[in-house]
Amino acid sequence: MGLTPGLMANPPAKPSAAFEPIHSDSLIVVVSPTNDAIWGYSDATGHWASVKLEPRPGEVIEPVIYGSVACVRAGTRAHAFSAITGTWESVEVGDDPRAEVWAASTTIVAARSGQTLHAFSARTGAWDTLELGK
Repeated sequence: MGLTPGLMANPPAKPSAAFEPIHSDSLIVVVSPTNDAIWGYSDATGHWASVKLEPRPGEVIEPVIYGSVACVRAGTRAHAFSAITGTWESVEVGDDPRAEVWAASTTIVAARSGQTLHAFSARTGAWDTLELGK
């Protein structure tokens, strides 16, 4: 039996009641107290999925949710969760502190760093990248 796509082989323990969850109609998201992991619960799959976070020292982890998506920036990566697929996917956004990650709609997350624009679809659970100016 293999791993379900999007799940970690050795995920951190599931969140405890001490965590502060945020939610929409279709998902719940909670960040670990040590900011080293984030979990997403999907009503479509009925399961938790997690992704490891590697924030910069002192970086505040503040996930944003909107409809069927959740997103967060941690360190040099943007992470997005799809309530439809129940998975997290990550994309490199670099060291630029001005890089932005936002929920563009109820099913789309966007991340911009310099001349690069990334888009995540909740329907596919995947990122796609556009190099602007090329």
